[in-house]
Amino acid sequence: MWSIVRYCIPALICSFLAGGCGNKLGEQLGALNLPTLSGAPVSLVEEMGSVATVYLFLSPDCPMCISSSGDIRELAQAYHSHGIAFLTVYPGTFYSKSEIDSFHTHYNIGLPAILDTGLVLTKMVSATVTPEVVVISPESEILYSGAINERAASLGKKRQLVGTHYLKEVLDAVLAKKAIPFKRINPVGCFIES
Repeated sequence: MWSIVRYCIPALICSFLAGGCGNKLGEQLGALNLPTLSGAPVSLVEEMGSVATVYLFLSPDCPMCISSSGDIRELAQAYHSHGIAFLTVYPGTFYSKSEIDSFHTHYNIGLPAILDTGLVLTKMVSATVTPEVVVISPESEILYSGAINERAASLGKKRQLVGTHYLKEVLDAVLAKKAIPFKRINPVGCFIES
């Protein structure tokens, strides 16, 4: 009896989670169209990289997003030519388009900006904090989610030197076709307003 409960309960829980326990987004991601800053809808499948896609969840007034803007820009420039697409996602309705555009321009993010006002993508990939990254394979499997690097020691405290560059190590492993060194590193930042 207990063995049935032990195996059935987790399976039932997994069936209710977005993406399931295998972290595959499949058709959910394929059917998703979200607006850009200009208001034009974009198909997330059409924007996917041939090797991987990185979704960067940001918010305009989060100090950690501001301090990570240079890291984001450098990573996108370094990996774009290797078939890895980078897209910024601004979740919720807390910020106006002009606030998002101002942040995006002022900090020279230079990446496509997607507005997830209904938190559809945000919930699908279980993003909870900004900045947070989610790396997805061309097969719509979540390869990594969490912190960009260990710049944030804790909320409001930054390290002078960044020791571990989580996203960089994950992308290097993807390109080398090696095992992903991290599946999840809890990010430090500002909670996504729901």
